[in-house]
Amino acid sequence: VDEAESSLKGMHDEVDGLKQRASLAENECGVFKKQHAELKAQLNEAREANVRLRAQQEREVARLQSDAQDEKLNMEKMLALSKYELQQSTERSKREYGNLQKLIQSSKDETKALHRKLQEQAQQLADKSPLLSKLRADKAELESQASAHMRAAQRAQAAAQNMTSEL
Repeated sequence: VDEAESSLKGMHDEVDGLKQRASLAENECGVFKKQHAELKAQLNEAREANVRLRAQQEREVARLQSDAQDEKLNMEKMLALSKYELQQSTERSKREYGNLQKLIQSSKDETKALHRKLQEQAQQLADKSPLLSKLRADKAELESQASAHMRAAQRAQAAAQNMTSEL
């Protein structure tokens, strides 16, 4: 009987030990559940923050894309305007060049006509007029005018060539 009581007492002690271990395990389980709940709450907060961050990034990307599109349209408008202005400037320059060419030709023609007239008048005066010195003075003046017209024609020609090279 003593042995049975001793064995029974050992079993009770063992049961008490198991109860204590179960209680400790239960306490640890409570701690783990509490930590699990805290970690779950932190995970949910992180997920919500991630969702907010993604939404913010998407808005920022959309804004940047919109700004880039606006900038592209502005650049295209500026390019088209520049092309138009260049075309207008080129057409104006061509017209001015044509006018200069006409002016040069007109100056050349006028110079030749003045030279011919000078020669004719000089010949007529030499043939008809006893005042040869007057004829020489007139001839010198007409030659001077012809020379001035020739220089003006040459300057106009040089200006036209400069415009041609700029075009």
